[in-house]
Parts: sequence; C-alpha cells; structure tokens
Amino acid sequence: IMARLVVLCLVCMHLLACSYADVPMVKLTQGVRSPIMMPAMGFGTFGYGRCTDGSCKNGEVWNNTMIVPLVEQWIKMGGRRIDGAFSYLTQEGMGQGINNMIKQGVVKREELFVTSKTDIRHEHEGIPASLAKDTGYKYTLWQYEQILNSTQLDYIDLLLIHWPGDPHTQTPNSSVIPCANPSTGYSECRKNSWKAFVDLLNTGKVRAIGVSNFDEHHLEDTKDGYTPAVIQNEFHPYWHETDLTKVMKSKGTVYQSYSPLGAPDHMDFPGSSNWTVMPCDQPVIQQIAKEHSLSPAQIILKWAYEGYGVTANPRTLSGAHMQENLDALDPSKTKLSADEIEKITSIAGHGSAPKEICGLPECKSFAECLNKVCPNPTVIP
Repeated sequence: IMARLVVLCLVCMHLLACSYADVPMVKLTQGVRSPIMMPAMGFGTFGYGRCTDGSCKNGEVWNNTMIVPLVEQWIKMGGRRIDGAFSYLTQEGMGQGINNMIKQGVVKREELFVTSKTDIRHEHEGIPASLAKDTGYKYTLWQYEQILNSTQLDYIDLLLIHWPGDPHTQTPNSSVIPCANPSTGYSECRKNSWKAFVDLLNTGKVRAIGVSNFDEHHLEDTKDGYTPAVIQNEFHPYWHETDLTKVMKSKGTVYQSYSPLGAPDHMDFPGSSNWTVMPCDQPVIQQIAKEHSLSPAQIILKWAYEGYGVTANPRTLSGAHMQENLDALDPSKTKLSADEIEKITSIAGHGSAPKEICGLPECKSFAECLNKVCPNPTVIP
C-alpha cells in the first residue's frame, strides 16, 4: 500500500509540474510588494479584426463569445498566464473562461497569472461625467473597478498602463485627454496613472504593476514608489528594441512581447502592410527550425527569450499552436547558439524583411513604421 501511495504521489507531482507545460517561471522583483513568479509564456487575447459584427477583414476577429472556449482550452492545456486589457473586446469573455475553469476545478485562481491594462486615452463608453476633466488618477481607479466588474475576478495579478499617450496625434489635446499638454505632452497623465497604480499595489488590489508601449523617456514618469515590474512592447524579428531590453534588464524590469510572431493574421492580409514575407517564413528561421526539429514559431519565441530575456504573449485560435507555444521554452530542449540568435536578430531591414523606416512620407502616418505592427510609441511626447 505504501509503495502505491508513493507512486500515486509521484504521478500527482508530475501532473502538477506538467500543468505548467514546462514553461519557465520568471521572478518579478520590481513593481511588487514582495517577489512573485510569472510564467514566461502567456496567451494574448487582442484581436486585430476590431469589429463586433464580424465584418472585419484585416485579421482575426475576436470577441467576448469566441474568447471563452479559447481561454478554457489554454488553461486545460496547462497555460497559466493570460493577457487582457480594459480596451479589448474580449475582456468579459476572458474572465468568463477563467471563472468557468475555476468552477470546474481545473485550476485554482492563485495558480493563474492574469494581466490587464488601463488607458490614458478617454475612449471608453460609460465614463462618469465626474471624470470628464480628471487628469488620470481617478480615471485609472475607475477603469480598474470596471476591469474587476467585467472579468468577475477579485484581483488582477499584473496591471499595465496600456500606452504612454495617444500615438495617433502629434499635438496632445487637453479637450480630448484632460491631462494632455502641448508643452509637456502626456507626462502628467503618466504620473497620475502611476500614482493610482502604486496605491492599488500598496492596498493589495493588484500583485504587480508595469507599463506597455513605453520608450525609455516615458519611464521618467513612473519612478515614484516603484520601478515597473514588466514592460510589454512589440518585439519580433522585424522590430526589436534590443538596446531597450538591456536598459530594462539593468532596472530589474522583465521585458515582455506582444505580437511576438509579427501578428501574421493581420499583417498578411492584403492592404494591411507592405510585408511580403512573414517572420516565420524567413529562410533563416526556417533553416534553424529544421535543424532543431522545432516549428519556426517556436524558434522565434526561443530567440526572444534565450537571446534577450523577452517573455511572450502569442495569440492563436489553434489548439496545436497553443501547444507549440507552451512547449517552445521547455528548458529540456536544446538552446539556440549565439550565432543562431544573431542571424535572427540581423533579419530586420534586410532581404525580404520590410525596411526599417518610420514616419511620413514612406508610411501612411507619422506614427507608423514599415517594419512594425502597431504605432510607434517613440513619437509620443
């Protein structure tokens, strides 16, 4: 009987270890009251096909209905980190999928790591009239309450400032965003949002705080109280701010990527970009993938993590791709060599990769880059 109990115990321990699909855990030491662990691989829930009626033709259309089974599948497969935002059309469904899995006993809330984001831009429906002229602090706290209400969660593990300002206008307009200033940009917005974040952290309402789409100069406004735990920026073989990864590492901030594979569902659609070859189809990546018996997507995820310490939030509708993502950073797999990492890093701006050009007249707007999926945050004052 004792032998059977030992075997059963070992099996349970194995299942527990596998429930995280051998995804490495990274320690957050900044932007937290005490160090916490975060899975290096997450599941992104943003959809580039941004319409509710299903008519969008520029990428996968994600909404609150379709995201529920995807979140459930991710958790059942061992995924433990899920990335959302107040502005995503999937936030409510993300919460529903999480709560379904908790109620069914598949996972406990404390085993999950949930991220959400608040905005500086006043672009949400239902903003109380009392916040119409708020310069960021109360507006941020209001958004957090809306996040908890929509997800039906008691807390969020990691809360990020979604953007450092409005990337779509060169002149900050206080009539649209009360804390905007033509002279100082969105500095007051960032400072007041961060003050709200610090208070949420100190009162135990969130476990960690950080930023998204920030450049180095924006970080000057997030110094009080804590250094950001995480910075979540676009990072893939066509766009990678490797110097910024070094800066953040020196600060103890974990670098995290969105669109880690270049958002191929969006960028490959006719008219959406000038990309003729998606990152996964680059010959160098294809060859390295073949040599390691891995998929091109796994090679890109390994390149970012092993080369630059960048954790990831890939999106997918495919269960097979979810499994690939969960397996990509398995520490038992052979690591990429320094030469392989350099070859992938050097793809940007060369050969069939898009040129590294930002702004007018080459791009459609001052905030766009030929080699980037989302607007360029470096232009935000």
